[in-house]
Amino acid sequence: GHCVSLCPSDALIHSEIFTENENEAKNILSDVKTDSFKLFSQVVKKRRSHRHFESREVPDAILEKIIDIASYAPTGVNARTVSLKVLRTPKRIRELSGATVRHFAEQFSKFQAEEAFLKEHQFVISEESAYQLKRYERYKNMFKSYEKGFDPVFHKAPALLLFHAPVNAPTPKDDCVIAAHTAVLAAETMDLGTCFVGLFCRACSESEEVSDMLSLPHGNMVYSAVAVGYPFLTFLKIPKRKRFNTVWE
Repeated sequence: GHCVSLCPSDALIHSEIFTENENEAKNILSDVKTDSFKLFSQVVKKRRSHRHFESREVPDAILEKIIDIASYAPTGVNARTVSLKVLRTPKRIRELSGATVRHFAEQFSKFQAEEAFLKEHQFVISEESAYQLKRYERYKNMFKSYEKGFDPVFHKAPALLLFHAPVNAPTPKDDCVIAAHTAVLAAETMDLGTCFVGLFCRACSESEEVSDMLSLPHGNMVYSAVAVGYPFLTFLKIPKRKRFNTVWE
């Protein structure tokens, strides 16, 4: 692919290069604007996590554009093993949300029971058990929220993008996360709101009930989940982000 893409005289031909529209591809590569960085910066800085969505659906045509762009995201050793499951049915999304909440509720109860047993028999609670219990403590509000009819997992988003790949791929998680973030930035340019749902990815890796509901190809795992919809709220300010701790050598 690199040889074909770099050849200035088109001496090389490859069936998988420029198969869409060769002229269009050349125009894209030559259309370098002086304000490209400015435009990209605006998209990146404008992106925020949205947890309140309008009820209207996202048109398939819009989702197709997002998927098309995300397909250009790089993958480790160019493996191209990322797959995507798109969910748009409210009932289906609600079922997945419920299964996710149940999983964490069960885990919380399990750790609570273990803690009670250890205290009753005056055993020392390990640092790992204490950490796990503390981690699940923060999910209490999630359980209460779900019981009241809210969706604390996907926030009633009208669409979900689930990026999955074979666990034995060279870099499955990296590939899915990069593709998902590419999709998120693309969605931002079309006035859509998004939210990464790491909680669901974790539930998929820990719960057979949740993972089985997706009917993924054997050996595949969801590594990135994105809720998509038209945002209910409009952010009027951009928060200052702490710059990376950078070492120059």
